[in-house]
Amino acid sequence: FFDMLISDYEPLAKKKNIKLQAYSDVEGIYEVNPQQLVRVVDNLMMNAIRYTPENRSIWIQAFSEQNNVPTWLFSFVTEEYTFDFTKFAYVIVQNEGEGIKPEALRNIFEPMYQVDQARTKKETSGTGLGLSITKQIIEKHGGTVTGFSRLNQGTCFICSIPKKGGNEHATD
Repeated sequence: FFDMLISDYEPLAKKKNIKLQAYSDVEGIYEVNPQQLVRVVDNLMMNAIRYTPENRSIWIQAFSEQNNVPTWLFSFVTEEYTFDFTKFAYVIVQNEGEGIKPEALRNIFEPMYQVDQARTKKETSGTGLGLSITKQIIEKHGGTVTGFSRLNQGTCFICSIPKKGGNEHATD
């Protein structure tokens, strides 16, 4: 599922000469709506592609174990975020770029909010709803979405998705 989903973004990243690095290692049982999770990933990835300059990188990873925490996470993320693998699996989308100002980051999940108010909708082709919808979907699944950003470094979004029945693991 994850590999199929990511394959849709490879041509878009290649067109902008962006290095896309994708990893997946999830174990356990989760009650999710696949169509809604596709929308979450699509919202996050399209923003990442839109705001990543040429010759930079985007990372996406889905994982459920401590030993799979990405080594590429920005240090400002690892200093601020605590993973709880007894209850959650995680999907992370991180991109290099100009980043988001702290005052904008506080409002980023509000409906109709756009980081760069000076841009017209035609230029960005966005409505300001993507991150709000992402938050609603993840919260309906019982998880959270958290955004981190530093100017001139980049942005990272971490989505937590609850495990069904705590820390059960699938046998296959």
